Amino acid sequence: PAFSDACIFHGGVPKVIATADGLEIERVLPFELLIDEIEGMHRRPRNAYQVAVLPRDAVLDAFGRSEEKRADIMATAMSPAAPYRGDVIELVEGWHVDGNKGRHVIGVEAGALLDETWKLPRLPFGRMVYDERPVGWWGMGIAEKLVGHQLELLNTLQAVQAHIRKNAGGRWAVQIGSNVSADDLINKQGAVVFYTDRPPAPLAVPFMPPEVYAHIERTWRSGFEHIGLSEQSVTGMQPQLESGAAKREQRD
Repeated sequence: PAFSDACIFHGGVPKVIATADGLEIERVLPFELLIDEIEGMHRRPRNAYQVAVLPRDAVLDAFGRSEEKRADIMATAMSPAAPYRGDVIELVEGWHVDGNKGRHVIGVEAGALLDETWKLPRLPFGRMVYDERPVGWWGMGIAEKLVGHQLELLNTLQAVQAHIRKNAGGRWAVQIGSNVSADDLINKQGAVVFYTDRPPAPLAVPFMPPEVYAHIERTWRSGFEHIGLSEQSVTGMQPQLESGAAKREQRD
């Protein structure tokens, strides 16, 4: 999941959790993790906050060991100011790295549910990005890198679609004064058309120039090159090779 998040969003964040059975890796969605832009400029932040929405009963089971904490959880769940109310609750987990003075705190709006020392020299998160930015904790995913290609393809395909819809029904040339009604030429099958002098004639509507479709294909291929991939590696299609030497090179 971390690699997929790195491709789709601005980074993948695997979280390392210590359990009774050892270490476990938990997926953290990038938009759940808050890191100050200035502090994370050199990718060595000392503070981080994870904001997660969890079932209220799960939070009660994990942290509601005392009446005071249960009251804080219930007060947060039913607070008019809470972004979520009822069966889910917003839980915030924060870390501060500072040697023996570090802190690890879990809390809700009404109060802290856990407050303990954090002695590890780093945050409990891994970091995976598809492409690095010049500065900052977060990177750049494939979706963001291909925004320009996506917009160009969208605009071009919309133009092609509009042309097809506008001209798919064909056009007719009707001589003025020929007493031909437009209703006789549209929305009817096998209609009899009465005319004077010259009969109406269909006009050949030109298709989109082949350069337009070549531009679409070129933009599509350029997108793969822009992110360092080939169309062959993504689609799995093998090129048509003729010579034996070329086929051997392809297998190698």
